Amino acid sequence: MTNLEQERLAPTEWEFTSRQYDLPLYKVESLLEEIAKLNKKADKLGCDRSTAEVISEPFTKTLRDKTTNKPYKVEYVKVSVSGKAPRLAGWTFVGYIDSEGLVYGDHIEDSERERQGDCDYCKINRYRKHTFVVAHENGERKVVGSGCLKDFLGGKSPDGIVNLLNAIRRLFDSLEDEDFLSNSKGDFQS
Repeated sequence: MTNLEQERLAPTEWEFTSRQYDLPLYKVESLLEEIAKLNKKADKLGCDRSTAEVISEPFTKTLRDKTTNKPYKVEYVKVSVSGKAPRLAGWTFVGYIDSEGLVYGDHIEDSERERQGDCDYCKINRYRKHTFVVAHENGERKVVGSGCLKDFLGGKSPDGIVNLLNAIRRLFDSLEDEDFLSNSKGDFQS
């Protein structure tokens, strides 16, 4: 059994998501692409895969343009999404070291402070604004970079992906809002 297989995260109820959402039909392809990326990461870490599937026929919702108040129609489908953010089991955040060697968080050993910029996970030593220290429940500690930190603490989740796709639609709706447009036309100062 490999290290990754040994560190496989056991599912717990609060980490696992199984929900249904109304999603604009044109966002389904983006959802499936993001879930595929998430599953690639899950396979790498030896975690359970996530799923997303369309569970209804397309239906139409009538929305109102915020500028003109005219109705317009958008096709939606109901999607079922389940899974969790892939991560290695048993790891917790200890603290971080900034580029100047200042330490934030729980006790960080001098030997870890001296290794600011190293990553025990990807084995790359380079300039980093922050280097993080994580600890395993068995007592092992690692110094890791920000790109690798999500493997230890979790990154994107299936639930978060759907919420982001819906938030993007709401953002574009608000960009058409007359109040937003009139407030954003001022000069910006740097």
